[in-house]
Amino acid sequence: MKFMGNEKNSLNKELKSIWIYTESIENKLAKKRIDHLLDWYIRKANFYKNLFYVLSFSLIVINSLIPVLINTQITNKDLIISSISCIATIITSSLTLFTMKDTWFRYRDSVESMKSECIKFTHKIGVYKDGDESIIVKNIEQIVKNERGLWKETKFNDDEN
Repeated sequence: MKFMGNEKNSLNKELKSIWIYTESIENKLAKKRIDHLLDWYIRKANFYKNLFYVLSFSLIVINSLIPVLINTQITNKDLIISSISCIATIITSSLTLFTMKDTWFRYRDSVESMKSECIKFTHKIGVYKDGDESIIVKNIEQIVKNERGLWKETKFNDDEN
């Protein structure tokens, strides 16, 4: 599958380019922390994107098989169709329950926000004009906190009333 190979190359290229965003951070602890966060969020966004696509495509294939099987003369047709329908229901429920697409988007948004902060720091833009590394650390940690807040909100504040 050439598509998956390109996807892996894209992931590897992005991971290898993290240094571009953090090279101007002198504090080693802050640099390692931001490198780690970028790496983690990039990998997790990629994982959830791939999982979402694989499950969604599988669901399309499974659902398209059902009408075909209905019109065939095979042994245990009813059992096969029921089993395939059950698998489709499990996949659909998993996509809904585990909010893979939302998680992928949330992680990707966090990555891009962190990269933006790093670029602003590197070029001494706005609040970074004095090169104060504590500000970038504070802002990156705020991005992480906001993402976790969104996660809690989507997992625990659904309209249960």
